[in-house]
Amino acid sequence: MNPFSWDIVKNPSEIPVTVSSLNHEVLESLENAFTPLTAAAKPRPPCSSPKARLVLSPAPGYGKSHLVGRLCASLSDRANVVAFTPFQSADLCWQSLLLQVLRNLQSPASPIAAGPLAQTRLETLAEDVIRHLLVQALKSGWLIHAEPEEAVQWALNHFTLGPLKDKRDWNEALHDVFLNQSHVLRGAWAATGVSLADNDWPAMLFRYATSEPFSDQQERCVAWMKGETLSLETRSALGLTDASAPPTESSASGELNNRCRERFHDLCRLAAFHRPFVFCFDQTEVFAQNNTLAKSFGRVVAELVNEVPHHLTVVTVNQGLWDGKFCNSMEEADLHRFKKEAELMGLRRPEGEELITLLTAGDTAAGQENALTRVRDSKWLDTLFPNPTTNIPAREFLHKCQQRWDGSENTARVPQRNPAIITARYQKLFSVALAAAANPRSTELHYMPDLFRWLTGTLLARPGECGPADHPDSYAELKWTLPAQAVIHFGFAHASSNSYATWKRLAEYARDRRRHDAVPVSKLVHFRTPELQRCPIPRSSWKKNGPLILTALGECLQVIDLTAEETAAIHAARQLHLEAESGDLEGFKGTDVIPFLLEKLEGWRIRLLAPLVPSPLSEKTGTDSGDVPAKKSASGSGAAANPADGDSAKTKSPIAHTGWQPNPDPTPDLSRAIVEACASFKIQVTILGRREAPQLIRYHLQPGPGVTFAKIKNHAIDLQLKLGLHSEPLLGTGPGFVYLDALKEKPDIILWRDAMRRPEISDHPSLLALPIGVNISNSLIIADLCDSNTAHALIGGSSGSGKSELLKALVATLIQRNTPKTLQLTVVDPKLLTFGNIPANPFLTGPVLRDIAESLKCLEEAVEDMEKRYEILLKGHFTRLGERIDAGLTDLPYRVLVFDEFADLINSGKQEKQEFERLIKRISAKGRAAGVHLIIATQRPDREVVTGQIKANLPLKICLRVTSATNSHILLDEAGAELLLGRGDLLCQSGSLPERGQALFVPQEEFLGLFRREEI
Repeated sequence: MNPFSWDIVKNPSEIPVTVSSLNHEVLESLENAFTPLTAAAKPRPPCSSPKARLVLSPAPGYGKSHLVGRLCASLSDRANVVAFTPFQSADLCWQSLLLQVLRNLQSPASPIAAGPLAQTRLETLAEDVIRHLLVQALKSGWLIHAEPEEAVQWALNHFTLGPLKDKRDWNEALHDVFLNQSHVLRGAWAATGVSLADNDWPAMLFRYATSEPFSDQQERCVAWMKGETLSLETRSALGLTDASAPPTESSASGELNNRCRERFHDLCRLAAFHRPFVFCFDQTEVFAQNNTLAKSFGRVVAELVNEVPHHLTVVTVNQGLWDGKFCNSMEEADLHRFKKEAELMGLRRPEGEELITLLTAGDTAAGQENALTRVRDSKWLDTLFPNPTTNIPAREFLHKCQQRWDGSENTARVPQRNPAIITARYQKLFSVALAAAANPRSTELHYMPDLFRWLTGTLLARPGECGPADHPDSYAELKWTLPAQAVIHFGFAHASSNSYATWKRLAEYARDRRRHDAVPVSKLVHFRTPELQRCPIPRSSWKKNGPLILTALGECLQVIDLTAEETAAIHAARQLHLEAESGDLEGFKGTDVIPFLLEKLEGWRIRLLAPLVPSPLSEKTGTDSGDVPAKKSASGSGAAANPADGDSAKTKSPIAHTGWQPNPDPTPDLSRAIVEACASFKIQVTILGRREAPQLIRYHLQPGPGVTFAKIKNHAIDLQLKLGLHSEPLLGTGPGFVYLDALKEKPDIILWRDAMRRPEISDHPSLLALPIGVNISNSLIIADLCDSNTAHALIGGSSGSGKSELLKALVATLIQRNTPKTLQLTVVDPKLLTFGNIPANPFLTGPVLRDIAESLKCLEEAVEDMEKRYEILLKGHFTRLGERIDAGLTDLPYRVLVFDEFADLINSGKQEKQEFERLIKRISAKGRAAGVHLIIATQRPDREVVTGQIKANLPLKICLRVTSATNSHILLDEAGAELLLGRGDLLCQSGSLPERGQALFVPQEEFLGLFRREEI
């Protein structure tokens, strides 16, 4: 491995090796600016730096994020350092900042002990606040103690907090004081001299720190800290005061933003008892792209400096952007709140040599002595540093060392815009995010509205269709408008709410918008990350409002509960885009990575535009009143048993899926079993994630060092036995991972009629677009017969594989999307098993054909018709039939010939076989432009049937389950189809790697009904 491959800092709190002298003056200046914040004794009087510290870089690559990381390390035991990602909404900027601070505080206080029950930063903050309140209560006489001075010293030196059931070395009666004697708390707080906007903070911190980790009570406390609107019952469970009246449920962004602003200010005021904050604004290039965001950013920094105590604000930005965009967008008064530090410098030679030593220390360079000699070569370093004052951007130096290490600096230079850079970086970010998801205490993947503002407003939206909501507020901020098709509203501020009142308002808002929009698809979309899904929407206790919310979920309100893998993919995508915007991806700008990210997140746009499916769970909701009031527990404590938060975890969230509905009983997760099974064969793998498809679960595996795909594949049958699978798992490779497909215990059926409502097919412009099935990402696999890559189809599958059902679905689609003026069908079914019962109708050129003579005759007639069509197109100056139909000339329809089983025809005799191949070749070569297309299927894909002539001339290959790997090779040029699951499980190939999918199912009566439609 090249030790110089690292060149980007993703998480400033986790930097690799560093050169201590690089930009030491800037780092020292920031440390000196922070020192006064800790000078006074706790509780400290209000104190903050008089200016925000501005760190300028001559260009990308000088180590802005690296400097922030070094500052994190330097102040780790004295400050809470929060590295902000750019906020995306000026109207809700304080909510974004508050959520990022709370996410930081909910992370482990010590990275070394970051286990599931490790103490969080928020718990240590709460402990410090309560400790000093206890001291003030003892000193002021609010708490009576026989030896108050000794009690004060004990509180300062030994006091710790923990759950109520945890017997620690502090007086257990203190819980009763803080929970039930609020006057003591308020009296002690007044004695501290610290002023807060909301006096419920001490009680909330105490409840948080003395609640069980991950408990409902702890989640309620965090919800309050986030400024969320809470139900009366939840407020009662938290013991909130009458003075702190519940805010009126409102959609105004300003009210929510102001509430979050107050919470943010209060958190900083509470730092008087704890560590001060250091707020680092990195990747600020995003602000420079929008005048409104840049101006809002200036105001935020000015307010931090002027009004927020106990913190230091650090801003990093490239010099050119600061002098241009920022200085022109910000208010003059706000610009004066920044103090410029010394400009960042690059590496000088001694620092470059030190970095080489650090990165090649230990076993890193073992066995690579020649490479090590090359990068340490004094003459080579002389060319990089010709004089003592020469300095090189750190990233540029690392790139040069990479090439020198690999011996490639004298060869043709790799183009800067090498796509491999994007792929490798995304995979790294994705792997890191998935690893974070595995840690219960990690907050990296917790819900952040800005992530989904970016996803919907920047990545997925097409030009001209995305804008602010009609009345931008906290219920809906953005909307996509596709004229006469769809209006999709997006809300982000309330996704983490557990209040029935909030979700009732969201449901009513979505219904109002739906009536106003008057388009086929109108809905309000909210995203929820995994940590929010412990609260299903609606909850079982929402007796009165549950049915209203549940109905909206099936009509106009979409709550998308993301998996950890989906969340990690979106996080990785946004981080990659931010790095590109910041100039941290060599040769790539933000717009350059968008196509790659759209490919990685394929299916999301389709999912967002798809209509909702009414939930079958709506019948299970009761009919009583709203949130159920809190009941008394057996011990008499009012908050212990609140049905609003009790057994609701047993109720499943009605998630609307597009095209198919999962079974109510989920398939067990085999992730751990796969790792253990592979380990038993001495194969080290890591599970990157799992993806659920209708018939299977796909597990993404990352092989360990020295583990090859071949080694894993050789144990496929062993894995089947170890995992208890019904069939041998299908193994394959993707970019940076190996996938393992395991059959679900209860496969799901994808109904053809549901798939046809999805916008990717309903909005497709081609009359001959065919949905082959649903892929592993729940997106439709679509083939267009008008496309040269998929103009003619060859389908293979053994008995029971689902071949006939697939053919019926394809024919049903052609009938559904056309009229007899635009489509004519010729059907050949030798055994009359699939199409024998279809009634005569205008779509058919004649009755269903059975024998070889009839089939050859129809092919000959199709060839003659094809030649005549070319003459007609030539006279009309059309290059293809589609242009003629688009021009309104429908006297010449598309013509599709469907063969259910051609093995019986091709094996009739040598002469017939040659004639059949000749006619197939003629049509496949010229048929597309003339609108003549072939769909040919067989259950015997052997060499006698699927000859080279036939295979070469039918570009679209669809292979269902076959009897042997040889059959799979004949059809797809590779094995794998023999391991498919049957019942419509397929591999689809159109010039690229095969894509796995599940075919659509159309019931027989529904299929025949299409031919009996009155409008035909």
